[in-house]
Amino acid sequence: MKKTALFAAVLLLCSLVGCSTQRDSFAQEETSAVQELSETATEPAAPITLTNHMSEKERSSVDVHALTLLEDPADEAHTVEAEIWTSADYIADLERDHDYLTEEEYAGTIEWYKAHADEQFIRNILVDGYIYCDYIPEIGYDGGAIDMAYTEGEDDEVTSMHFDTMEEYFAWRKIQLQQEACEMQMGSSYAEDGIRETRYVFDAIINGNYEVLPPGTVNTDDPDRIRWGNPFEDHRKEWEYQQDEVEAIRDSVQEISIYDEESDTDFLAHVILPPGYDPEQTYPVYFLTDAVWRFGTCPSLWQCMKNGEAAPVILVTLGFDYHTDGAADWVRMLYLVDEKDKTVDFITDDLMPYLGELYHIDYANSTLYGHSDGGVLTHYAAFTSDLHENQPFGRYIIGSPALWALYLWQAPDPDAALTDYGYFDRNETFDKEIFVTGGSQEDPDYASYYDTHDSTLEGIEHLKERMEAHNVTTAEFRMYDSHHYQYIPDMLAEYLKEKYPV
Repeated sequence: MKKTALFAAVLLLCSLVGCSTQRDSFAQEETSAVQELSETATEPAAPITLTNHMSEKERSSVDVHALTLLEDPADEAHTVEAEIWTSADYIADLERDHDYLTEEEYAGTIEWYKAHADEQFIRNILVDGYIYCDYIPEIGYDGGAIDMAYTEGEDDEVTSMHFDTMEEYFAWRKIQLQQEACEMQMGSSYAEDGIRETRYVFDAIINGNYEVLPPGTVNTDDPDRIRWGNPFEDHRKEWEYQQDEVEAIRDSVQEISIYDEESDTDFLAHVILPPGYDPEQTYPVYFLTDAVWRFGTCPSLWQCMKNGEAAPVILVTLGFDYHTDGAADWVRMLYLVDEKDKTVDFITDDLMPYLGELYHIDYANSTLYGHSDGGVLTHYAAFTSDLHENQPFGRYIIGSPALWALYLWQAPDPDAALTDYGYFDRNETFDKEIFVTGGSQEDPDYASYYDTHDSTLEGIEHLKERMEAHNVTTAEFRMYDSHHYQYIPDMLAEYLKEKYPV
């Protein structure tokens, strides 16, 4: 009886030990399986980082400041810079190159400068960085008499002039500028701005309130490195926006002036930080081209975020400095169509990496938008993105792409757009999202430009067919009951809410 009970107890103990061992074995196998599954599971993609390719000149050009769009250009201060040369500088320059002088003229000029060895001379003047092309008074000029000589005509005939006061000179010069305006079909402000610039230079020299530039700073022998134009020209009046709406978000806006050496262009970016912006957090960028129109859309997009209809994103608009009319057809054709490669390079390699130094950006989730000529740009950017080291955008909005514009002027290889720039010759899959939009009523709007090429809507349809042929699942096409551009504000808000939900 005791033996039987002992045997039963031993069996029970063995059974318990066996179950425990088996459970431990199962637990070890389960833990091992979970670890193995965890190791083989797809890990979150590492955040995208960009390499900044800005040159030293481009970096030195950057100016981050508060919004100036609402300011009156007449209230702005202007900078006069004078390149000062000594007699020794002129003599050294003449000794290097005096082919344009006879030996007699050369010898006489050298002697003149030697006789004025202790004097300084203004060689060139810059006003807000633009070369000044009018009469330059001597250092120490006090506003009195002016004796000058200038050449005119095919034979460079020399004409000498005397004016008792600078006001007499201004009156004579204004008549000349008015004649030039008529001959060159310039606007009514041409003469007024010219005299205004000259007065500004005279005032700076008389009062000594100019900045001194060392000899050789302004190289007039290299016209590509000289900024020509009217420093007082301003196109803020072309920008479309509601002032009260912009005032409401003004504290969230920063302007960034930035120069691009490749295109020799001064761009202007506006950065609109979201409500409740936290500098420690990471945000996607919603990047809008054609700032002259689209900056005015940003207050309503900002309000969508404030109302909780969309997650916070950093809004960025790209336009040109206020000296350039960003609404002009030739400007948009040049930068968005004909030289779209340079503009995409600037956005990809300069601006977006620079913004990444100022803010924490989720590049993979960022969007680049363009419409019409801008749609040509974003179509090009999306299907050449694989050729760039930097990947600042995961999404592209191709709005009413005017691919027919590629044939209007001098765009290189316009037919390349019809094969999406050879993207699928280089790649088997397309890893970006594209959102292609158009207005169902827009084809008649620009019918006179199509010639034998696809209309806007035909171009969209053929793009859709190519995406389907290549099994692209990340392309979405949507039509709006609208003409060419009226649908844009609603579309941008709709996209913001859909792609960046709370």
